[in-house]
Amino acid sequence: MLQNVKSPYLNISHRIKLGESLTDILKNYYIDNKDINEISSSVKTLIKLNKLKAGIVIDLVIKRDKSEIVRLEKLNIPVSKSISVNIVRDLSGNYVAKKIITQLYTKLVLSEGTITKSLYSAATRENISPNITVEFARIFGFEIDFQRDIRKNDSFQI
Repeated sequence: MLQNVKSPYLNISHRIKLGESLTDILKNYYIDNKDINEISSSVKTLIKLNKLKAGIVIDLVIKRDKSEIVRLEKLNIPVSKSISVNIVRDLSGNYVAKKIITQLYTKLVLSEGTITKSLYSAATRENISPNITVEFARIFGFEIDFQRDIRKNDSFQI
């Protein structure tokens, strides 16, 4: 049923390539030069457009009207884990840029278990994220040989 919806809006996630600028990206999606200049002006006080890191993913919302004119409606550029820049086209057609700061909180959690086969399988059984288990093994890998020193019924705390 959703396949039949003909929306003029297109949501795009674009991974920035090495050496690619915001202007290059917007031109690739057929955004008008006037709009690109206005977007650049609205953002330049918040971030340095020539310092966009390769590999980050920016989200764009593009609108194509009946006369095939393409307009950028929304752009989100993550700057760090907690900061992103959001550019939105307002009702009067102007671009407004805002820096969004996400409040991050630390959550302390203790998990423990008994090893029956391996640390990884025991940690997974205790609903510990595989990333946490791998990091735990990396940190203590110089003190413990996780291949030879671990025995059945050993316990662990993370």
